[in-house]
Formats: sequence, C-alpha cells, structure tokens
Amino acid sequence: MTDTSRFERAVGACRSAFSTRDWQDAITWHEAAWHAWEVDLQPAVAGGQLGGLLADRLRNDVEESMSLAARARLASTRQAPDDLPDCIDHLRAMIVRAPQREELRRLLMVALVRAGRPEEALTAYEEAASHAEESTGLEPSAALRSIRDRVAAGEPLPPEEEDLPFVVLSAPGQEQRVIVLKAEETTTLGRADDRDIPIIWDGAVSRQHAEFRPDGTRHVLEDIGSSNGTRLNGRELTG
Repeated sequence: MTDTSRFERAVGACRSAFSTRDWQDAITWHEAAWHAWEVDLQPAVAGGQLGGLLADRLRNDVEESMSLAARARLASTRQAPDDLPDCIDHLRAMIVRAPQREELRRLLMVALVRAGRPEEALTAYEEAASHAEESTGLEPSAALRSIRDRVAAGEPLPPEEEDLPFVVLSAPGQEQRVIVLKAEETTTLGRADDRDIPIIWDGAVSRQHAEFRPDGTRHVLEDIGSSNGTRLNGRELTG
C-alpha cells in the first residue's frame, strides 16, 4: 500500500497555516502536498493501488489545499498589489490542474478585477461557463454569476473574508484561534465565555471588558467599563 502520511501531513499543515492567516506557509505546504500527490499518490490512483473512497478523499484533499493556497496568494496581494500579475499566473496554472474547481475560477475573476482587468475577468467567466456546460450541462455557480453581474455593471466587488481584519487569540496550552471582525457587527471581548473573544483564563480581564466596533472602513476598540482598563501597545485607552 502506498504511504499517504507525507501528503496528509502537508494538507493538514496547509489547513492550519491558512486558519491562522500565515499566507506564505499555506502556499508552501500546498506545494508540498501537490508534490506528494503528483509524485506518489496520483500514479498509485491511476495504477489502481489506491482506489474507491480513499482515492476520492485524497483527490478532494489536494484540491482543497489548492483552493486554500489560491485564497492565501490572493490575500497576500492586499499588502503587495504589485504581486497581482504573478498571482493571476498561478491561478491560471491551478485551473489547468483542477479545471472543475470553480473556487479557483472565482478567485481568478476577483484577481483580474483587482488588477484593473475587468474585460479579462468577463472572459474568465465565459471560459468557466463553457467548461461547466461541457462537463455538467449546468451554468456556473451563483458566486461566479454574481461577480460577472457586478463587473458588467461596473460595481465594486465585496471584500473576501481574508481581507477583513482579525484578532489572533492565543490561549495558554491551546492552538491559536483567529476571530474575524465582521464589517457590520460589533465583536465583544471579555472573561465571560459567551463573549466573541473569550479570555477566560486572565483574571485581569472583566467579564464584559471591551468591544471592537465597525466604523466605516475600520474597527475601533473601546473599553466598556472594565475594572482594570484596556491597553493597546502598553498605552491605556480612554473611550
């Protein structure tokens, strides 16, 4: 039996890196997973040594890691927009590897719009529609159609989840957890376990301590009457 452990470790590390917004690590671990798939597992699947449900799971896993790496690559261009052309090239290469993965086609459309290439984004949609018709007889997903309609109407695209601000919660003895700050919702912080960001291990934190409140394109951290106050980079907040 072909050993799948190297591949599974790489896929798991890709998921973990993506969950904590370590974009480059997510990309690197996907590349390791793809190498293991291409060199070890895909030939075994084609030769019948790996089949049935296991082969399906492994195929789904490598395509999932591909989607995570693509999302990570696009997210990283927020701070480095000059990298968009390379991102677009990588997305096109990924689509060649997994043409049935609509998430990759959606991300390509988003990247093209961000790069100021809306006509190419519409062409990418037509390519997705052609592939969907040939492979399933269906039209592209609602997500792709929504992007097409917005681009055709000259409307801005909504932010990707990876574009939203986030808080990394590091609880003692636990894995880091990422809490995304929603664009239209207040995020609560405190020692009570019903808080959006529960810091239940720290006695200096009040049960209802502070809130992240959306304010236009940013979030504002506000102390809501805690006993010990709230500090940002060592400086106590007022209001």
